[in-house]
Amino acid sequence: MKKGIQINDGALLAIQLGDIGDVVLTLPSLRALKKAFPENHLVVCVREKAGALMDICADVDTVITVNKKNRKPIEAIRHQIKFFRAVRRHPYDLAIDFRTGTRGAILALLSGAKARLGFFEPEEQLWRNRVFSHLLHCGYRKGTYVADYYFEVIKSLGITPQSLDPELAVPVAVKQHILDRLQRIGIDGQSAFIALQPFSLWQYKELHADKYVDLIDQISRRWGLPVIVCGAPNERQRAQAVTDRCHGRAINLAGQTTISQLAGLLSLAGLFIGVDSAGLHIAAAVGTPTVSIFGPSDPASWAPRGSRHAVIQPTLPCVPCRQKGCENSGVSRCLDELSVAEIMVTIGPMLDRLFQHQVGTSS
Repeated sequence: MKKGIQINDGALLAIQLGDIGDVVLTLPSLRALKKAFPENHLVVCVREKAGALMDICADVDTVITVNKKNRKPIEAIRHQIKFFRAVRRHPYDLAIDFRTGTRGAILALLSGAKARLGFFEPEEQLWRNRVFSHLLHCGYRKGTYVADYYFEVIKSLGITPQSLDPELAVPVAVKQHILDRLQRIGIDGQSAFIALQPFSLWQYKELHADKYVDLIDQISRRWGLPVIVCGAPNERQRAQAVTDRCHGRAINLAGQTTISQLAGLLSLAGLFIGVDSAGLHIAAAVGTPTVSIFGPSDPASWAPRGSRHAVIQPTLPCVPCRQKGCENSGVSRCLDELSVAEIMVTIGPMLDRLFQHQVGTSS
């Protein structure tokens, strides 16, 4: 146990205010924390868009969400009072912030936790580091799997992990809801389908739409498998523009599921294909094999690990540049030049195995 931190019968507060992918990559830390202190109430604070995903995480007892919605002054005051009461509902022995920003630090302080543990940030305002009673001097090193980096703060408590791969068990009720929806669109629970997430929070991580159309049509012609296109509500029109052009069977469910229902959908897919996105991390966590397409970002940091997962990345000498497109232009030449033929070299054998397994099962 890190010197000076005493865990008695108080609650534990885990703060992860990153994007959904960051939340998924914090799952090993939450699992280990709950296993080490099974009797302590574990409260997790995440951004609103990740709240429903944490609701189905068996290791979490209470979920608190934050958002940046614009509100009228009186409404904003009421919201902040309600939020503060939710945070202070439990007396905390420990608050942990997995990020190095200021919002999580303020939340850790407002929680009233006896001990506050976070990463030291040398470039942040001086006051931010002073908020914590205990600081971990462990800067992120390029090429480190992000789940491993987040776990460093848990390791400092003397906790050893069994596995650092994210895992998320989808409740039966959520799976059944998705099965019912699939049956209504002609996909029964025994038929394999492919989940495709073509879009990312950052467009410089995406392929051109023409390539997704070609990819879907090749999957349909060679294997006869339906492709379900996934994504966020604001991506639905873009997804529809792709599926409308496909000759093969392509179904647009982008924006038609909650984040927990998306986890259920991905858990039923035979294979997930997608770019560096929230869907990729969720698919791997629920146990679905993945093929991830990377451009400027580093798969060593973000791609799922293990023999069931494959990574496609161009072999240009500048890759990964870890920039937001070429020279931060928002356009990634490495992805623009990546051909569907190159992608199929990796995807093809995985689809062969999936198709053969389905044929064997049905016979």
